[in-house]
Amino acid sequence: MIDVNGVLGKYDIIVKITCEFPDEIDLAVRKIRSVSGVTSSYTMPAIYGQGGSIDKKHD
Repeated sequence: MIDVNGVLGKYDIIVKITCEFPDEIDLAVRKIRSVSGVTSSYTMPAIYGQGGSIDKKHD
């Protein structure tokens, strides 16, 4: 799953990538970094269970 959102501030977009296998995330990041016009990127792996919820629905 890939979710892309424009943001204000230091970065132009945030891309959330969710995959079953870590190498799929690596492939997606390499593809993003190869796009013409992308001058830099920063990855931030999430640690689930450190607050918040991974569920889209909140009861």
